[in-house]
Amino acid sequence: MYKRWPNAAITTMLLLILENTLFVYLMSNSYGFKAGPLAIEDYYMFSYVFNKPYTKQVSQCMGVLLAFCYYEILKYRKLTTDEERK
Repeated sequence: MYKRWPNAAITTMLLLILENTLFVYLMSNSYGFKAGPLAIEDYYMFSYVFNKPYTKQVSQCMGVLLAFCYYEILKYRKLTTDEERK
């Protein structure tokens, strides 16, 4: 998808990050978690939030976005003259 429509791929990753952030917020709000992970009332936060694979989607999308940046750097390094790089 990135090679055909790079803007669509980046937009998809950003939307997934936003969706997952909102999901974690709503889940934390519904369980009544406090501000920090070390609050005494939040002893079950790790089992509800941090151990679930769908709450780690932000990290995965950030990795994909960094891979997109790396591909762009590789394309830039393939150019031979300074005139093409501008």
